[in-house]
Amino acid sequence: MNSQHLLQHTKSLLYLLPVLMPAAVSALDFQSVAPGVGVLRTAPSSQAKPIFVLSRSTPLEVMLLNGDWAKVRDRDGSMGWLERKQLSPRSVVVVNVSRTIVRAKADEAAGIVFEAERDVLLDALERPVSGWVKVRLPDGPAGYVRLKDIWGI
Repeated sequence: MNSQHLLQHTKSLLYLLPVLMPAAVSALDFQSVAPGVGVLRTAPSSQAKPIFVLSRSTPLEVMLLNGDWAKVRDRDGSMGWLERKQLSPRSVVVVNVSRTIVRAKADEAAGIVFEAERDVLLDALERPVSGWVKVRLPDGPAGYVRLKDIWGI
């Protein structure tokens, strides 16, 4: 490969970098705000401007890690930086519809365990299977909810 061809090939890759970058920076995982509160900031620094305060157990999508900081996104798509020590690996989901039914089995015909309204936080107990996930009210009953009705997993 001659130097002219190599230079052209390199330029082509540089033009593609912005297109490929979002895939490389895809979410690492979902975590929740640790006990206490989390202060979302505009940059990865305690001196950066605070955007808002997140309450305990709020589920967040971790987009990028940078030292002691994590760039996170909430269910509304808002992004900011949070100190990693303010995150917990606890799997929490939030009801994202006006009302959802939590069933005894991962089946629309299964009995109703409880109903949960929009913004209710539920502990996710297992990984999703076939469009359902096992959840539990904190210190309460457990059952299965449709994956499409929640956010955070």
